[in-house]
Amino acid sequence: MEDIKKYNVRDSVFKILFEKSFREDTIEELYSIVKEENIQEITITNKVQQVVNGIVEHQAEIDSIISKYSTTRSIERIATANLIILRLAIYEILFDDKVPTNTAVYEAVKLAETYSAPKDVRFINGLLGAFTRNVEDKQS
Repeated sequence: MEDIKKYNVRDSVFKILFEKSFREDTIEELYSIVKEENIQEITITNKVQQVVNGIVEHQAEIDSIISKYSTTRSIERIATANLIILRLAIYEILFDDKVPTNTAVYEAVKLAETYSAPKDVRFINGLLGAFTRNVEDKQS
C-alpha cells in the first residue's frame, strides 16, 4: 500500500511539472486548478507540493548535474518528459533522505516506461546510473 502511495506522489509530481512546462500559470495556480476542477489523475498532497517546490527551488543545480552526465545530448535536446523524470530522481537522491538512491532510480525508470520511449528509458537509466556511481564514490 505504501509503495502505491509513493508512486502516486511521483506520478502527480511528474504531471504537475509536465503541465507547468506548457503553461504560464504558477505552480500555486496549477495546484488550485487541479483542486477546483477535481482532476482525478493528479493528487495534491503536502508531499507532492514539497517535492514539486523542492525541484523548482533546486532546478538550476539539478539541471547542471543533468548537463554534466548527459553525454549524448544537451539539456535543451532532452525531451520534456525525460527531463522532468531526471529532475525528480536527482532531487530525491540529493534532497530526500527518506528515499534510497536505488529506489529513486528504479522509480524514475518506472515513470520513463510509462511516459517515455524505450530508448529514452535506457538514456534515463544510464544517466542516473553514472550519476549515482559518482555520488556513491564520493560518499565512500
